[in-house]
Amino acid sequence: MVPTNSSVTVLIPTYNRADYLRETILSALNQTWPGVDVLVLDDASTDDTPTVVASFTGNPRVRGIRHKKNVGMAGNWKAGMAAVQSDFFMVLNDDDLLGPEFVESLVRPLLANPDLILSFCDHHVIDGKGRLLQDMTRELSEHHHRSKLVTGVLKDFGTATTLHRSLHISCTLFRTAMVPADFLDEQAGGFACGWLFYQCYRTGHGAWYDSRRLSNYRVHPGNMLQNRRWEDYLANGQIYWSHRMLADNLPEPLASRVRVEVATIFSSYASAFLRTGERGRAAALFAESLVLHKNAKAAAGLCLSQCGSAGTTLMSLIHIALERA
Repeated sequence: MVPTNSSVTVLIPTYNRADYLRETILSALNQTWPGVDVLVLDDASTDDTPTVVASFTGNPRVRGIRHKKNVGMAGNWKAGMAAVQSDFFMVLNDDDLLGPEFVESLVRPLLANPDLILSFCDHHVIDGKGRLLQDMTRELSEHHHRSKLVTGVLKDFGTATTLHRSLHISCTLFRTAMVPADFLDEQAGGFACGWLFYQCYRTGHGAWYDSRRLSNYRVHPGNMLQNRRWEDYLANGQIYWSHRMLADNLPEPLASRVRVEVATIFSSYASAFLRTGERGRAAALFAESLVLHKNAKAAAGLCLSQCGSAGTTLMSLIHIALERA
């Protein structure tokens, strides 16, 4: 008999998302599994976020941590993970929604198999008004290879985390005892999720996948990816993660495949840096990409990065042409 008294904490890191936060909190509270608590991590919001959190004051299952100054994504997550005292926890984006059976579906396999470090599922994609985006839902499942996975213990945790990035933060439940707060490195910045999943893989423990779509990932004009500063924050984090992966002794053939993947990542970011006039930064990444894996994009980009403003202009024109193609 699987016990039903295991506790779960839903961490909700937030910053200026008062318009969606209440609905997100309610989705975490409205679970079929008993013993689910919510901890809202307010990263010094300047909107009505504190008022939203305060509206749950009468509910003992909801509490909050508010930072006096912005500590960034990894710092905020780390503070929340350090405060977790439950058996399991998750990190729920402040604009995403959980289906009512999310926790119960993902906690049961963790209770049945003590060697599993996490469990995760697929998700729907919804818009700002909560409407289902069926085409995008299917496309993301295919892009991240979740459509090819079957329910059960994940057969290739390494590929799922390093290459396909099959795991989504709002779709994952972690075993607290195996995932300490110091797993998060603040240098991972905006790529804290990818870094956390990779750290879990490195422990050697297993993962469970549920092919059902038990949560809802929201896309809307206010998403962080629409923000140029956020894009740079994400780039720095993913580049850091990539360097750390390359330094690790990954098994073959995964190590060789990771080198090719990182070469592609570096070329893509280098192209973006070149378009914004950051030629030195672009040249360094193009050069790294070529060392890892010979590819025409990096070779052409390295040449353009050394052509001054003309190279920047040409890269921008190529980017526009490819987008319109």
